[in-house]
Amino acid sequence: MLYSRPGCHLCDESRRILQRLAADYPFTIHEVDITVDHDAFLRYWAAIPVVAVGDSIVPAALDEAQLRTVFDWEFRDDAASA
Repeated sequence: MLYSRPGCHLCDESRRILQRLAADYPFTIHEVDITVDHDAFLRYWAAIPVVAVGDSIVPAALDEAQLRTVFDWEFRDDAASA
């Protein structure tokens, strides 16, 4: 899940990172616009782009290596069964 808002260039960069990661991990990008989701706005307005995957929440999700580490952890059971 990518929490973002329109016109956010950092959110655009995070989306591009997630699109690259989608080639290596079994997930679909679901995006939540915090300007239309009141609860998400209250939680994440100062931290977007925020990526939520499994039990992990990554604020200011702009570091591909960091996200890859989180995805490795969250998808570890998928890799072990492959």
